[in-house]
Amino acid sequence: TPPSGITPPSGHRESMLPLVDVGSRKFEELCRDVIDVEFDFIVRKSLKRTSGVEQYGVDVEGFVTSGHPDVVISSKCYRKIDAWEFRLWIEDFTKHLSGHWNGRNVRHFVLAITVEANDDDMNAATTKLIAELKTKGIQFHLWDRYKITELLLRRAHLIDRYFNPFWREALSADIEAATPSITGASNRGLAGLGP
Repeated sequence: TPPSGITPPSGHRESMLPLVDVGSRKFEELCRDVIDVEFDFIVRKSLKRTSGVEQYGVDVEGFVTSGHPDVVISSKCYRKIDAWEFRLWIEDFTKHLSGHWNGRNVRHFVLAITVEANDDDMNAATTKLIAELKTKGIQFHLWDRYKITELLLRRAHLIDRYFNPFWREALSADIEAATPSITGASNRGLAGLGP
């Protein structure tokens, strides 16, 4: 059974998944499940979600062999996101750098969002945040709807888990795989018809 509340594909080739349809909790899980697709050095990954425990500005941690959370993700599942919100979400993380994150060797901060980051304000905000986090020894990454769809395509079974097989087919670059075909006796009967 496909997850409820997931918008079905339109029937045409799609370029992006309806990420917001999965909801906040599942979006965090989805980000956890693809963290090692982008960062292949991750050996363990977990949600930073325990009832009553502060998250220090992140939802997902990706650990390296030393046991440090080298990559952290802040997951934001909203239908509409404005560029000015990026700074608030980053500050929710950076205000804990001298406390909770001190000595934990975080090298990558990912802001994962369910919308496309396709406007000048978002691009300008991203450029500023890249520069600011770089001064703290942390690389900033923006995962928007398109980037996350690309990551999920590298693990197609996750598209089935969070969306449904119809979405995997709608995103497939292999058009032939999603085209109905004639098989069996019917196919033999049409063989002589030519191209």
